[in-house]
Amino acid sequence: SVGETQVREAAKPITAADHWILDKLRTSQEKIMQDLDTYRLSEAYESLYHFVWDDVADWYIEASKASPNKPLLQFLLEAILTLAHPFAPFVTETIWQTLAWEPDTLLATRTFLTIPKADKDRVAAFNDIQAIVGEVRFIISALKVAGITLYYTDVPFLRDNAELLTRLARLQAVTEVESGSGMYLTSTTYTCWLDIDSSTAKAYLKELDAQKTAQEALIKRLEDRLANKKYVEHAPKAVVNQTKTQLAEAKAQVDKLWNEYQRFNQ
Repeated sequence: SVGETQVREAAKPITAADHWILDKLRTSQEKIMQDLDTYRLSEAYESLYHFVWDDVADWYIEASKASPNKPLLQFLLEAILTLAHPFAPFVTETIWQTLAWEPDTLLATRTFLTIPKADKDRVAAFNDIQAIVGEVRFIISALKVAGITLYYTDVPFLRDNAELLTRLARLQAVTEVESGSGMYLTSTTYTCWLDIDSSTAKAYLKELDAQKTAQEALIKRLEDRLANKKYVEHAPKAVVNQTKTQLAEAKAQVDKLWNEYQRFNQ
């Protein structure tokens, strides 16, 4: 309807998460358009997949629950349908017709959207939130603990984003105190700590070491696979790219495990 069209056209970023997802959308759309123009279909699909599942589903949808921006959510859905149409024409067209936002139109004839500008500082702010959330999630999962609180002293950034951090990191609370101690976070320049004592952290050293060993074994298998010329030459390109992605992720996980191991062993 005209009303729904106006809602999407009026979409503007409000929160740091809004600015971040628009920045991700711009980067992804440019990459997908470039790959489609040069017939790099596998690469284009890979970019679309990671944008939808990693950026939108894993991060933005969860972040937007704390402060929903309906016009931007609708704009984002239209953008995803437009980007996905070359890969799933029948499904995306059916969704577009079912939405009935613009009767008597075809998704197939639509062009890529003009994306509202994102503020770089707000994008960086959400990157900071992601870093904190990622580290907290890892620690909570590693130690198998619950009901954890993140403490800080006079940090406006943490005060302003307390609700979002609590939701995304699955914390009991983000609380300001005059002083205290615990497990300090190392992924952020802001001084903050979790109410976890050192003895609890050190109890998990053996399991961390086992995880690191398992990841190193995976890295060895993936490197051997990529070193095999027959595999690289004859396996589908998408499969080879997936192996490279798995290798990069495994190496990143080893680095994270090692950093955590060093911190717990202090």
